[in-house]
Amino acid sequence: MTYFKGELVGIFNSLRVLGKPKIFCIGFNKTGTTSLKILFRELGFVVGAQHEAEFLLSEVERGKFDGLFKHINKAQFFQDYPFSVPNTYKVLDEMCPSAKFILSVRDSPDAWYKSLVKFHSLKFNNGNLPTVKSLKENNYIYKGWIWEFLTKVYGFEEDKKLYNKEDLTKLYINHNEEVKDYFKGKKNKLIVINLQNNEGVEKLYKFINIKSSISQFPWENKSKS
Repeated sequence: MTYFKGELVGIFNSLRVLGKPKIFCIGFNKTGTTSLKILFRELGFVVGAQHEAEFLLSEVERGKFDGLFKHINKAQFFQDYPFSVPNTYKVLDEMCPSAKFILSVRDSPDAWYKSLVKFHSLKFNNGNLPTVKSLKENNYIYKGWIWEFLTKVYGFEEDKKLYNKEDLTKLYINHNEEVKDYFKGKKNKLIVINLQNNEGVEKLYKFINIKSSISQFPWENKSKS
């Protein structure tokens, strides 16, 4: 019954968003992506089901995008996996030439790294730095999903130090620079937003061509740092 209900919701949403432009948040996790999801939902946009997209991990990492294409036809706004994965924005841009992209960032690579480590420690190992064992045994999405994600996207390896600051901050910097380079010359396709300083709401509204009385970003999943 739950399966058929989900299918009906998907069909209904596909009709609701038919012909409407797509908006993809392509910033890394822990850059305010959940806050953007909440904002777009409050603005009346149909937001993609994050868990449904996360189940696409194995096929997306093999370069298979049929499931992704089906998924993005059900909503207007999308964030986190797989939309934030390096180079996936190029596939999305080809799939949806009229789409707009939001690159969410933190004040610095160091701020992003600290936020990521704190969040993962709380979520995946009771406040301690996650281990290979705790990541492999965690049941988020399905058992071992987070380890699979970290190996395929962040380059984690069992015999290497986990959460290496130099490696992760380099990945973060490279992703942001590559996104900006890719969209250079593509007018009105990309906006860079830093939710930490709570600036840019009006700039975002102008970018997506809407008006709203909501004057600031909601801030969710904010951990003490």
